This record gives sequence, structure tokens and C-alpha cells, in this order.
Amino acid sequence: MSDQNAEKLLHLCRKIRSLGLRERTSNFQGKKVTYFKGKDFMLCVFKNKEWVHYNKDLSNAKDISDFADELVENKLIIRVEAAFRNEQSKTPLNLFPSRIRKFEKEGFYLWSEKVAKKKWWQAPLLMFLVIGVILACCFPIWPIWAKLGLWYLSVILLCLILGVTLIRYIVFGLLFIFGIEFWIFPNMYDDRAGFWETLSPIYFYRKRGISCCDLTFRILFFLIFISAGTYFYLYPDTFEHIQEVTVGGIKDLVNWGEEKILSNSTQIAGIPNYRKYDDVLNEEVAGGFHMEDEEY
Repeated sequence: MSDQNAEKLLHLCRKIRSLGLRERTSNFQGKKVTYFKGKDFMLCVFKNKEWVHYNKDLSNAKDISDFADELVENKLIIRVEAAFRNEQSKTPLNLFPSRIRKFEKEGFYLWSEKVAKKKWWQAPLLMFLVIGVILACCFPIWPIWAKLGLWYLSVILLCLILGVTLIRYIVFGLLFIFGIEFWIFPNMYDDRAGFWETLSPIYFYRKRGISCCDLTFRILFFLIFISAGTYFYLYPDTFEHIQEVTVGGIKDLVNWGEEKILSNSTQIAGIPNYRKYDDVLNEEVAGGFHMEDEEY
């Protein structure tokens, strides 16, 4: 097997692990290990076949079984035998090596050390995660500039996500009319994907088949875009109104966050909120009360 193919299979194994493969814990040669059943492996690959890019389609049990056999031959998954406490028990008490080198649906399997090996950056990442949790718990005592900076960054990221989402759907709708399925960041909203996996691949492209249902939706999308384009052509001021509402909404959101942060910070520091005090005086003046009217 070539190094390129071996690297591809190793990447596929790690991908399958991240797609929600059901794993359990047991003992193997005195160590605590995670194992999985053959039927769970086949079910996971079948449900996520669009993400497992391999030479075969993997759309039926035989193709998936052949793919798993190749993983067994290359020692990326290791078959083991299970010893149960009794006949009624479904969870194996211990696992031990098997002489069988063929994938079977009812078999038990372990990932090889290459697949299960922890990456060098996982330990520093865990350390930064702990530090991040501690810093989040200490948020009330952060300096004002740090709180405001975090708030501005959150608003920027929110606008960026919403903007990319809007562009994704507009581009998809336009190309869908011509029978093309095109997604920018196709894994963006996949709950099973990690952070970097949401950004990879950058785009997904395929031509859709022709069916009655497909043609109906394509005509519907075409009418929607034609109607929207006609409306914006007849009423060009609509763009300005949308821009005003969008910019105004973002400004209101930023101002709301600033007021909340400044208000909470003055209360924690024991500083009187003069803005609120001035509001009270203005209300009293409006009601006919004046400081000069009070008798001493």
C-alpha cells in the first residue's frame, strides 16, 4: 500500500471517530480501552457516507464491509474477542486478541495506536481551556477595557457569522436554479464537526439529478429571485432602508452592551451611578420639585 493511500485511510479513520461512532469502555491486556462493534461502525459510515470520501460509494453493506476489511488488513482497526461475565451480559468484562483478520458485523474492534494517538497540541489546548474557564468565572472583576473589547469582538463575530450565512444561502439559491448544489463552508453548522472541520472544505459542489420535485423547487426559487429583483428595481430606496435598519440595529446592540457593562462595573466597584442620579433629578424637576424649595 502506498504512503499516500495509507495516510488517506488514517485520515478517514480519524474522521469516522469524530462523526459520532458509538464507543464503549472495557479492559484489554490490563489497560482501559475504548472499543466499538462492527454493526455500529457500519451504521456510522452509512449515515455519514457523504463525509467519508473513499474510492467506493459506501452506500451499501458490502461496500462498507470491504472498506472495513481494508482497514483491518492495514491494522488501523484491530479485531478482538470479548469475554462476558455471564450469558445474559451484553457488556464484555475483558477483551483479548483475536486470530481472525476479517471484518464481521458482530465482531468487536479497537482503534490502532496510530488512530487513537493523541496529538501534541491536545495537552496545551486542555491547559488553555482550563485557563479560559477560570478567566470566564472572573469576568465581573475584569477591567473595563477588557470587557468592552470582548463585547466588541463578540458583535463583530456575530455580524461575520450572519453575513457569511446570508451569502451562503443567496449563492446556493442562485445556483440551485441551474441544478447545481453549491455550499460555502458546507460543515459550518454541522454539530459533529470540530472547529477546524467547520472551515474545511471551503466549498462543496455537485450537480443534482432531474426529478419532478427537484424541478418544482428550482422553478420556485427562480420565481422568488425574479420577484425580489423586480421589487428592488422598482423601489431602489429599499436598499437604503435595509442598510439603515441593519446599521441602526448593530449600533443599538453595541450601545446596549456598553450600558450594561458600565452599569455593572460601577456597581461592583462601589462607584455611584451618576447617570441614573441625574435622571432622578430630571424627573423631580419635571414634577415641580426644585432643590431651592427645600427648607433647612
